[in-house]
Amino acid sequence: MLLPLNQLLFKDIAKRYITYSWTHFSTSSSASSSTVKPRFLQDSFGRKHDYLRISLTERCNLRCSYCMPENGVILSPKESLLQRDEIIRLAKLFVNSLGVKKIKLTGGEPLVRSDCIQIVADLTALKASGLLNIGITTNGLVLGRSIKKLVESA
Repeated sequence: MLLPLNQLLFKDIAKRYITYSWTHFSTSSSASSSTVKPRFLQDSFGRKHDYLRISLTERCNLRCSYCMPENGVILSPKESLLQRDEIIRLAKLFVNSLGVKKIKLTGGEPLVRSDCIQIVADLTALKASGLLNIGITTNGLVLGRSIKKLVESA
């Protein structure tokens, strides 16, 4: 079966970079040739999903046992993380092709990534395509100096 280029790109990047909770992507079959049903994310239990979590970084600005155990962790090299344009391209594919309505940015601590505000601004443009919500998980340490820019970008 031949897959469209976007689907091939998406699957390749997803395999390399994104930890995801679904096992396959599904396209519902149409009842007739004039009726096309939308694609959707479906997990191994048959549940449909309309949300996506994107980890921006492994880094954190705390040394809690969750993010940084006593013996430390080996962090991925910066060049192996998704670049801003790759994140936005993937988000567009999820929103436009798979019905994603909510995106949550996670980490480590996403606000320690230098282009986090710009990523939020770029994702905001997807609201015209059906994205309803952009969320972010944070420990709040740098939120005070970032909140104004986050609000302006969204």
